[in-house]
Amino acid sequence: MIGAVWRRFNSPVPASEERPAVRIVTGESFGGGITVHAVPVTAEGGPAPWYMFGGTFIFSSDSRFREAAGHYGALPLHDRQE
Repeated sequence: MIGAVWRRFNSPVPASEERPAVRIVTGESFGGGITVHAVPVTAEGGPAPWYMFGGTFIFSSDSRFREAAGHYGALPLHDRQE
């Protein structure tokens, strides 16, 4: 969910610079398969930084997450910049 992070008992926590909202990105791999990962949401109209996988995965047992991700399982979070 863009703009909020959900905690226990569905209490929304607003996104911040330290804890940005993320969006799910799908793409095509070199072998023709589908890739799915998450990246931080950037300001609209601003430059989009290039992110890479930093070792963190995101997951939720909520069926809405599975529906958005397109599969049941953890997604790599591409949040690292160099």
